[in-house]
Amino acid sequence: PEEHFERLEYILAVIKELGLSGEEGLRAAGLELRHVCCEKHATITDLQECKEEEKATEEDRPPEHDDSSVSDASQLGDTEAQEEQPQHCDDCITRLIHKQTDTLIDTYNRKTFVSDGPMYDEISRFCMECAHENMIKEGDLKWVTIEEDDRGSINALVSSTHPAAGGTEAARPTLLVVTGKGKVRAGIFSRQHIQTTGLEPSTALFVIREAKKRKMNIVMLDPNVRGEREAYIVIEKSMAKLFQYIEKSPA
Repeated sequence: PEEHFERLEYILAVIKELGLSGEEGLRAAGLELRHVCCEKHATITDLQECKEEEKATEEDRPPEHDDSSVSDASQLGDTEAQEEQPQHCDDCITRLIHKQTDTLIDTYNRKTFVSDGPMYDEISRFCMECAHENMIKEGDLKWVTIEEDDRGSINALVSSTHPAAGGTEAARPTLLVVTGKGKVRAGIFSRQHIQTTGLEPSTALFVIREAKKRKMNIVMLDPNVRGEREAYIVIEKSMAKLFQYIEKSPA
């Protein structure tokens, strides 16, 4: 136990001294977020190969005929909505792994590799930063500053097509994601599950993918940036700035 605590103190000291974040921080702690394939794709080791395999599977499936349904493309009146979208297997998942032992971190062993307290907070931060990188890439999102003062910035993750991010698609339907109270940040639903269950089920990544398919703008607020007590104020300020661009429907 004494050696264990000494090791944790050393890791935390290195992280603080070097100002590490994201993947670098996880690497310093002997951890990594790794794409873990489902049983169907168990022989595939590369993420891109996994996506290509799933895409091929989708193409082989017979089309479903339902006269009562209306495509998302026609609902949105967007002729480009039929363009090719990346395919994803819902059962393949990105998991936190202890590199030296190649062990998946779960509810039962988490404290062995990530102790409660400062270590938990730091690993959570690194995982959330990695999740943001993933969501920004897949959703074509940008950080937009809502307000900045001596307490720091209030930011939101916004589609590049949204006017607040320099886009011109104000009329598009908008997916609004507001996370709950606590220490979770924009688009993150659970700090515990991002460590023990996986990146996809603990973040807004799945709904981002669905919104992209439907040609929707995406807005993800960061209500806890100034703590729980100011969360509602942050939401109000964010909504006021980001949704001023929405075109009013004709009377």
